[in-house]
Amino acid sequence: MRQIFNTIFTIVFILAITNAPADAGNRWKGKWYFSKKCSFCHSVSIRQNSEETGPHLRNVLGRTVAFRNDTKYSPHLLLLKEYGIRWTPDLLRKFIMNRDGSWFNHYREKWLKDKCNIRQSAVQPLACTPYTYHRNGRPINRKDLEDVISYLAAFQ
Repeated sequence: MRQIFNTIFTIVFILAITNAPADAGNRWKGKWYFSKKCSFCHSVSIRQNSEETGPHLRNVLGRTVAFRNDTKYSPHLLLLKEYGIRWTPDLLRKFIMNRDGSWFNHYREKWLKDKCNIRQSAVQPLACTPYTYHRNGRPINRKDLEDVISYLAAFQ
């Protein structure tokens, strides 16, 4: 009887480990990382304070990009808001890992097309300019990023 229980326990344990998402982070490590590296500009407190430098990030996943009216956003994020784009873990990964602005190239090509070509258009939309708003942020490695995303997902 004990051998059957051990076998079943082992099978359940292996299934639990293999079914976990490969990129699932540790939210407790994410909380630590967020408090040390991100909380200088961002907050996740229940009380949303308009004095923050960056947008409030509690419940950011699933929320429309550039959601808060009391925060100044880049023209790039305002364009995403115009098209109803919501923050997903994938978009957050691209946004944080590609601080050079390459995360926005897909949207620029999709929605602005030839409007960013100086020869084609006399007045360019502001979103045609290079994205420089978040570039001075601290670099983050992929594992720490997954931990932070896991921490932010815990508020959903």
